[in-house]
Amino acid sequence: MFRGGSELGTDDLDLGIGITVVLLALPGLFVSLLLFEKYGSLIRFLRGAGEFDPFEATIPDEYFFIVLSMAITGIATLWKWTAIFPDRRDFANLVHLPISLRNIFVANFAAIAALASLYAIVVNAASIVLFPIVVVGSQGSLAVFLRFFLGHALTVVAAGFFAFSLVFAITGILLALFPYGMSRRISTVVRFVVIVFLLALVASSLSVPGFLCNGVATTQRVLSALPSVWFLGLSQRLWGRSADPFFSHMAFRAVVALVATPVIAAFAYRAGFRRSFQKIPEAADLPLISKLGNLRSGVLSKIFYRAVLKTPTQQAFGRFILQALARSEVHQQVLLFSLAIGLVASAGMLAGVPLHFRQGEITPLSADLLSIPLILAFCVIVGTRFCFEIPLNLQANWIFRFWLDPAVAETRSTARRLLLVFSLSWLAPLTFFSTLYLWGLFIAILHTSVLIACSILIIEIAILRLRKIPFTCSYPAFQSHSPLIVLGYLFGAIILATYIPEYEARIAAIPAATPLLFVPLALILLGLFHYRKNLLPMDKELIFEEPQNHWT
Repeated sequence: MFRGGSELGTDDLDLGIGITVVLLALPGLFVSLLLFEKYGSLIRFLRGAGEFDPFEATIPDEYFFIVLSMAITGIATLWKWTAIFPDRRDFANLVHLPISLRNIFVANFAAIAALASLYAIVVNAASIVLFPIVVVGSQGSLAVFLRFFLGHALTVVAAGFFAFSLVFAITGILLALFPYGMSRRISTVVRFVVIVFLLALVASSLSVPGFLCNGVATTQRVLSALPSVWFLGLSQRLWGRSADPFFSHMAFRAVVALVATPVIAAFAYRAGFRRSFQKIPEAADLPLISKLGNLRSGVLSKIFYRAVLKTPTQQAFGRFILQALARSEVHQQVLLFSLAIGLVASAGMLAGVPLHFRQGEITPLSADLLSIPLILAFCVIVGTRFCFEIPLNLQANWIFRFWLDPAVAETRSTARRLLLVFSLSWLAPLTFFSTLYLWGLFIAILHTSVLIACSILIIEIAILRLRKIPFTCSYPAFQSHSPLIVLGYLFGAIILATYIPEYEARIAAIPAATPLLFVPLALILLGLFHYRKNLLPMDKELIFEEPQNHWT
């Protein structure tokens, strides 16, 4: 479960159980600490008016902690998806032992249940302790504190356990309905859909509590389909607020889901376990052979490599990178997660914009709509660039060490071309035709040009210090300036999502001022070019080992 490892030789990102636990607990800790100031001033204001009800005032934050528990637990489970599936390693280690298949299944199920319990507790540990202290710690009533504490703790842990059971149920259903090899291939699409759903739940915390508090029956009926609303009703029920029939009904749904989901998961997983486990030796190699065959042959693939990658070295690097991405589940998970973040953020931008598709109605030019392709391009580029840092089997990089001259390797040019293809090959035409339909030819040309210019700038920043062939170098060491890099990317995402679209919307009203939009981008690119040109030759040479290949 915690060691990881892949059938295909991937050097998995193994942070250790200690660091994993810390990372899972950090979001709840930070959010809880940020609430001290909010509830300190709120309690003083409302207590003076005699109107402070901690159980009603905390509904938006309670909903946020519920979706945070579901999202983090579910995504962490998806990261360990391959550990839930029985694989070739399990078969080789266990089939020859005098252990029945029933005992193997029970042991696997018990290990997964233990992992579920650990995730559900760790993710919510900080909020379970701090959130009640923040809200009712100064009330002076032990009964109110215990009621709030127990209700919150049981709700968020139950929400996390439900998320884990949901992922586990989907796994079991795939095993039960499809052959082993097909279920492994389908799992990539399923994981992407589940990640989008979990991130969408987190994004819903900005609007769903407000809609629920309005008391409109139609809105509540629609929102009652969300599992997060069920558990919000459960928290209200545990807090003794059962007067509202809507929340009582939601609490009943939460209890039913907590009982039904693990049962469905257990029966579905048991149904497919025997068949999939026994057929692992027959099916383990089929998906890999099929994928590699499709990538190596075909007229379209040859045209693609020759059109996008000019030199033989670039074509060799490109084939290696694309085939590695097609084979590695770890890299696919990272790419899907980054794309899911972009889709959810784009949906959030799209939610508050009035769109008019009827003839004669014009959709107003909106910075939120203009930001959507920029956000998607940023997430795809940054996610792919992060994938390049995750190594495959490092023992196999000897062929590159033997063949390549470190001073003339074309890694940056290959990475640049592939990143442009990954981001602009589909985003640029979609952006052009959608903006052409909404706002006409001028805005379409302008916004597509802005998208291309910003994507080129992001790519140049991302590969500025690239000195390695993707997947062939050890992990970069965690250094003191790494948080600054993360903050830099976060600041860049904010600029792309807000300032550049607003600036573009203002410039669009004055066509003669359009060149001013590209002047800052050109100056930044010029600065990057001079920075790269002035690097020492030793800082441009190809590397296969980071100076420090451990986490400090």
